[in-house]
Amino acid sequence: MAKILDVASVRIEADSSGAERDARRSGEKAGREFAQGADSELRSARPAPLKVPLDPLTADFERMVRAQLAQLARQVNLKVPVNAEGERLRAQVAAQIRGVESTLRAEIPVDPEGAAEFRRKLAAQVAVAEKTVRANIK
Repeated sequence: MAKILDVASVRIEADSSGAERDARRSGEKAGREFAQGADSELRSARPAPLKVPLDPLTADFERMVRAQLAQLARQVNLKVPVNAEGERLRAQVAAQIRGVESTLRAEIPVDPEGAAEFRRKLAAQVAVAEKTVRANIK
């Protein structure tokens, strides 16, 4: 059995000689990491797209192309026989129509020369689809 001989009061203090320095270093490190993360996020962020209304000529051309595509789809559905060759033609024309529609959803250049080139490429895609339909419909 243990016997208590004397009671003493002891005050314990933490060694704070380097605490201030350590706090400053960890704060600087955290600050650097935060700044580097924010900087990399800013560099990788894409600017928000700017929506510009189409000029009337391009808007009319787009409506005309969509009408032509709808007419082609109707012709294929009405005039192509239901057989293996007809299904192949339907799939081919559908792929061409999807290609034209994806081009319509693409970014349209704002400058007049770029818009004219865009319309020319779109008209060429529609012409290829029309040629495919006309060559196979009797």
